[in-house]
Amino acid sequence: MFHDIHIHREYVNADGGSPFKGGSPSAFKEQFKQSNMPVSEQYKAPFYPGNSYHITFRSIDGLILFHDLENHDFFLQRFTYFLQPVLSCLAYCLLKNHAHFIVHINDRKNILDSLGFIVEEKKTMAMKKFINDPENEGLIDELVERQINNFMISYVNALNKALSRKGSLFQSPFRRVQIEGDAHLQQAIIYTNANAQKHGIVRDFKEHRYTSYHDVVADVSSVVDIAAIGRFFRGKEHFIKEHEIHVQRYYKGED
Repeated sequence: MFHDIHIHREYVNADGGSPFKGGSPSAFKEQFKQSNMPVSEQYKAPFYPGNSYHITFRSIDGLILFHDLENHDFFLQRFTYFLQPVLSCLAYCLLKNHAHFIVHINDRKNILDSLGFIVEEKKTMAMKKFINDPENEGLIDELVERQINNFMISYVNALNKALSRKGSLFQSPFRRVQIEGDAHLQQAIIYTNANAQKHGIVRDFKEHRYTSYHDVVADVSSVVDIAAIGRFFRGKEHFIKEHEIHVQRYYKGED
């Protein structure tokens, strides 16, 4: 499986400010479905240290998640801010009404080390519970899910304020599928990077700006663990080649 992928990073507190530009709330539908949507158990996999997952964030009724470039950047910044202490990101793709992430949950020691950088008054109840009982795997699942939910709430609050709207934006619960083995992991990474082509948004997935493919090719990212991707694909050239070979398999039909 995917071993030794975590690169230790110092957790830096960030303010909750929003770079969103204003917009018209009339762009949204007046009536919303409830954010709680029925989700099969296969899409609610528990989070365990050392395992990888495919996470999908979908909007309610196809509402637009990103209205401009700054929205995309803020979404990724918030994702990193909340999730960096507990996981490493291996791939992402942001589309208008949903986003895909491939992540790897950090081991207990790395999570504890990362939480140690957070000042006491910023620690959540889930963080404190895990720190007091790090061998309890159920607390890791609770911690990761709480951090993801806090990330989603942070983004929704910022968007609501910028667009003078109220209410939910994401379907709940978010979907997560545990990845089983290296073949599944490679498929998930390529599928995610090629998702814009799969949906017919672009003819070539490399034309889509908000995919981690560009981070890896450019060898720079504040979101993706590029070193881990390089080890897994045995170098950048092989990473590019595998995408070119397999991309046609992953963009047909609906996801």
